[in-house]
Amino acid sequence: AVVCLAFLQRHRWVQARLARGHRGRRGLPRQSLESTSSSPFTGPAAAEELGDWDFGGRRRWLWLHNGKVENGWFEFGAGGSLRIEVGRAREGSWKHGEAGELIVTFGRCHHVLELVQEAAEIPTFRVKERIMKDDRLPARTNEAKTIG
Repeated sequence: AVVCLAFLQRHRWVQARLARGHRGRRGLPRQSLESTSSSPFTGPAAAEELGDWDFGGRRRWLWLHNGKVENGWFEFGAGGSLRIEVGRAREGSWKHGEAGELIVTFGRCHHVLELVQEAAEIPTFRVKERIMKDDRLPARTNEAKTIG
C-alpha cells in the first residue's frame, strides 16, 4: 500500500507541474506536444521539412522496439503526416522538437527521437523519451531501448 500511495503522490505532483506548463525532466515543454495530431498521409516529406533528418531522400525508418529486432516501420510524410506499420497504428504525426529531435506521435504515445551520431553510414535514431498522450506515466519508465 505504501508503494501505491507513493506512486499516486508522484503522479499527482507530475500532473500539477505539467498543468502549470513546467518542462519535463528532459526539458520538453508540455505545450510542444499538444499540437500533434494525425493527418492523412499525402506523400513523402520534402528535404526542407526534415532538415537534419533528411538522408538523401530516405523517408522510411525501421522500428526496433527492443533495440534488436525489427517490429515495424514508419515513413515521414509531407506536412507532418506519418505512415506507420508498428503494432495496430497506421497513421500518426511528426514535428521538430526544440533541440534537433523529432516528436513522432502514434498509438498512445509521443516518441521523442534523437539522431545517433556515429561513424556508421546508416542513419540511426533512439527514443530519448516516451510521453503518454493522456498524461499518464509510461508503464515502463526505464531507459528507452527503441532504436531505428
